[in-house]
Amino acid sequence: MSDAREIASRVLRRVRRDGAYANLALSGALDQARLADADRALATELVYGVLRHRRRLDHALGLRSRRPVERIDADTLDVMRIAAYQLLQLDRVPRHAAVNEGVGLVRRLRGAKVAGFANAVLRRVDAESWSTGLPADPVARLALECSLPEALVRRWIGQLGRSETEALARKLLERAPLAVRCNAAKASRDEVRRRLEHEGARDEIGRWAPMALRVERLPDPFRAASSLDGLWTVQDEGAQLVTELVQATGTQ
Repeated sequence: MSDAREIASRVLRRVRRDGAYANLALSGALDQARLADADRALATELVYGVLRHRRRLDHALGLRSRRPVERIDADTLDVMRIAAYQLLQLDRVPRHAAVNEGVGLVRRLRGAKVAGFANAVLRRVDAESWSTGLPADPVARLALECSLPEALVRRWIGQLGRSETEALARKLLERAPLAVRCNAAKASRDEVRRRLEHEGARDEIGRWAPMALRVERLPDPFRAASSLDGLWTVQDEGAQLVTELVQATGTQ
């Protein structure tokens, strides 16, 4: 478990410091670590979860800290975000493990004094509700709950209306499904599905693009044998539709 958290902190550091793409940084880190599938899944969940909820996590940590989050060491803050995300968003991780592993990682990074600070803040996070300290203004509250800039939410409301904006904002917090594009030059969609199922994945036919599949239970898509054999590539269905439209236009 601690290895998964340490990998997540390294990936978040690369994204923050170097502008790395999270998916590529995570895939490279997982390749080097060679974790069990459960730990690979946890590291993946932590990286993307923190990135999706970062503004809300910083708000939660800031309320419980005597030091503004802007003044917390960046590497320490990454670890505290990881621990807070587990406490506030994940039911399957034991709460004491989220705190203790996070504090232990801070201790290894920055020493006992900073670890003591992290421990105090995280225990306050653990003791209080996720909804503590949210703004009374409904627009500001929605923006914070969904980790979006308030100005953007107000602009959307002006363009889309309040109900449509709230639906869109909350949808953006959901885990994006893994969409893949089958390589028709090498295999049919049904053949790709059989390969994926043989590798332990669960899949269903995509909703929009003709060669799309939505895949679950695949710990690292970039290491899957069927991917390495060129049978499919990771590609959002929207991007697949663009390709279809370009091809259709090119034939006219």
